[in-house]
Amino acid sequence: MLNQYKNNLFGDRGTDIQSALNYANRLLSAAPDSASGFTALHVVLNTVINAVEAQSAVPDYPADLAADVAADVAVPADPRAMFLDWLNAEGRAMILEEIEDRLDTIREEIDDKISDRLAEDLENLDITVSFNR
Repeated sequence: MLNQYKNNLFGDRGTDIQSALNYANRLLSAAPDSASGFTALHVVLNTVINAVEAQSAVPDYPADLAADVAADVAVPADPRAMFLDWLNAEGRAMILEEIEDRLDTIREEIDDKISDRLAEDLENLDITVSFNR
């Protein structure tokens, strides 16, 4: 996610943002030139990215927990048959309802576009009506 902003030419301080900021302050105080500032900026950025990714990482669960969960989950003998049974019983009606809803929406959008176009065309018509007796 944020790795696209990391620059491997510069270091980091693991996930310790305060350490990275202290380092940046030392660099900028000692030699406030553009190279030091650029280095300090990237060290802080790389450290912040590490910290964010460390906090959002999925925790590693012990292997025995995965085995316990797998043991509790009943896997059907024939998942394809189970899906087809569901499709025949409930799924088909749900799918058809969704298709009908989408078609209704498309029809309404088409009707609105036709109405708008006709209204525009009628506004742009210059009609002169005369009656001869």
